[in-house]
Amino acid sequence: NVFIVSLSISDLMVTLVSVPFTLLEAITAGWILGLFMCKLVSFLTVLSSTSSVLTLMCIALDRYNAICQPYKSRVLQSNKRAIQLLSAVWVISVIIALPLLYVSSLREITDIRDGKEYALCVENWYSSSQKMAFTFFVVAMTYLVPLALMVVLYARIWHYLWVKNTITSEFHQMASSAAKRKKKATQMLILVVFLFFVCWTPYHIVTIRREFPKFIDNETNRLILAFITLLAFSNSFNNPIVYAFS
Repeated sequence: NVFIVSLSISDLMVTLVSVPFTLLEAITAGWILGLFMCKLVSFLTVLSSTSSVLTLMCIALDRYNAICQPYKSRVLQSNKRAIQLLSAVWVISVIIALPLLYVSSLREITDIRDGKEYALCVENWYSSSQKMAFTFFVVAMTYLVPLALMVVLYARIWHYLWVKNTITSEFHQMASSAAKRKKKATQMLILVVFLFFVCWTPYHIVTIRREFPKFIDNETNRLILAFITLLAFSNSFNNPIVYAFS
């Protein structure tokens, strides 16, 4: 329950901060809220999405211990340990997001069609290599590592539930309520990981692609990026729905 509370807070932040401002920027074709909000929204967006992903990873680890190592989990699973893990999650998330408070800035753009000027909220690093290094670091910490860990943990859970324990005493009677609850919880969390993959993969592919030459930063591509970003943020809408119906 402690993990679910953390996930709910992260997803609520995404819903209230990231989604509205992404939509506003797409509708206005620029950033109209000034430098302070540019820095703040950039920071909160990375903070909320990172904490959400890392909390999903903690939930996967918690489920793995509860199902595959039930005796060990009695020692590991406690509110104190959960709070310690979540404290680490939020500290790491803040550390990852902190650079955005410094590098986020406004770039003035002139529309060649009508001569109007507008601003974009962008990351202004000292060099392209610094920006690329930060991008790859964030992708690794918020996508590649969590996804790999969740896939491994849920694969082991699946093997434990459906293969290894077909002849054990606990799962020999598949009608037992405890076994059904564990199987249902596992199916729910596997769905969470699948939705995470579907929602976030396009965003990270485009994020990496933008770091290489020949990427054209025009209005059309910015609209496409806004759509893909909203798809990524939609993962925060999926989590409570999956938990509610499961």
